[in-house]
Amino acid sequence: MLSICTDFQVRLVADAEVLNDHLDPAWDAMVLERLADLHQQAVPLIAQLAMGLSRFEGYSSRLRHAFESIERGKTEWLTGPRIDSYHTVWFELHEDFLATLGRRRSDERVEYVSDEAASAQTEEQS
Repeated sequence: MLSICTDFQVRLVADAEVLNDHLDPAWDAMVLERLADLHQQAVPLIAQLAMGLSRFEGYSSRLRHAFESIERGKTEWLTGPRIDSYHTVWFELHEDFLATLGRRRSDERVEYVSDEAASAQTEEQS
């Protein structure tokens, strides 16, 4: 989810990260296709988890609502901070996972390489 959100907000241009101006519809479509893949895999699992742990109830419907809004072209529903965006709901879900497991966010180590950066590194190595 982190790489999807980052790649929707930031692009790699001449080895520098710049804000995505969304003038490349193919790029945005590719990122949103990755979101669709994640959504199709995650929502059924979360719904199944909610059957056993009530704290996870509601996440599937909230993610579905955000995803359907994105599909209708309202891309602010991907990362918008003032709405129940996909990212906001995912973040809350992640917090619930950590609480359920008795872990803290600060215990996690995250390494992220965008799809563009990974492609550039592969080309450099060739």
